[in-house]
Formats: sequence, C-alpha cells, structure tokens
Amino acid sequence: FSSVAFPVAAGIVTRSPVVIEGVDWQDAQGDKQLFYALLAAGVSLDLDNEKGVIGINRSSAMQACQLDINDYIDALTILAVLATQAQGTVEIVNAAIAREKESDRVAAIASELSKMGANIDVREDGLLVYPSDLQGAVVESFGDHRMVMSLAVAGLIAEGETLINNAACVRKSYRTFVKDMQKLGAKMEVLT
Repeated sequence: FSSVAFPVAAGIVTRSPVVIEGVDWQDAQGDKQLFYALLAAGVSLDLDNEKGVIGINRSSAMQACQLDINDYIDALTILAVLATQAQGTVEIVNAAIAREKESDRVAAIASELSKMGANIDVREDGLLVYPSDLQGAVVESFGDHRMVMSLAVAGLIAEGETLINNAACVRKSYRTFVKDMQKLGAKMEVLT
C-alpha cells in the first residue's frame, strides 16, 4: 500500500485514469487507511475489495480537511503533495514520528515543496498546506525514498522541469518506480 500511493496520487493530481490491480485488501498494513482517508476528503476513488483494484477515473480534488495520519504515517510526503492541489487548506496532524524516518519528513517535504512554490506551515506534529501552484525546481531527496517519489509526483504538475538530487535511494522500496510511472505516461527519466 505504501508504494501504491504514488501512482494513485499521480492519477489524482494529473486527473488521469489509473487502475491498480492485485491489491490485497486483507493485508494488515496500516497504510491502506490512506485510501479511505482520501475518500473521506472528497477524492473519487473506486476501491474494489473483491477484485483487488484501486481506480481513479473521475476528476476530483481533495477538499479542505484535517487528516490524522498516525495510522498511515508513511503517507505524509505524498499527502503534502496532494494537499497543494486541494480545494482549501489541509491540516496534517499526528505526524511527529515522521520526523524520525529516513529524513525529518515533516521539515523535508515542507522545505522542498516550498522551493516549488507551495505555501506550507510546519508544525511540531504535522503540516498546514494551502492550495498552491507548483513550479519546477531543483530539490533534494535527503536520501529518503518517499521524498523522491513524492517530489516526482509533484513534478508532474509543476510548470517547468523538476530535478531531484540523490534520487537513487528510491530503490529501497520501489525499484521500478520510474518505469512504472513511464508506463502511465509520465515524462520522467533517470539522469546519471
């Protein structure tokens, strides 16, 4: 579920149809709660528990809301990206543990999305994200695979080119991320 979040988010922010198959809804991983939270925040998703599918086939944006992400903490960085495109302010709370991941994800995602033009307030246990138009920028991954994937999704909707430094760390959790995104039509490449 942690990896599925990124192509789903790409479909949401670009308003493109995406279907993810082979989703095991019986999996105990807490990150699946992200998709229910997105539904509650007004995002149109088709969640088919029997067929194991997540689909995005309608244009919809996240609405203003407060998200307690304690049960799906690894979604912080991609939620921040989604929140920049919301119809109102999104408050992400109960995220203090994200400061102790591969990077201080609260500070890191706020810093790098701010470079792209996002309006974000950092709080001790989360973020306050305002609707923002994003611009391409040179951003840092902080050696964090989730930062790479989140910033890559942000780059899909940013005007101009986005370059993510130290992006090879994406291999930690999603070796085929760039190839999978390219299959979905993303203009994304690995530079050496």
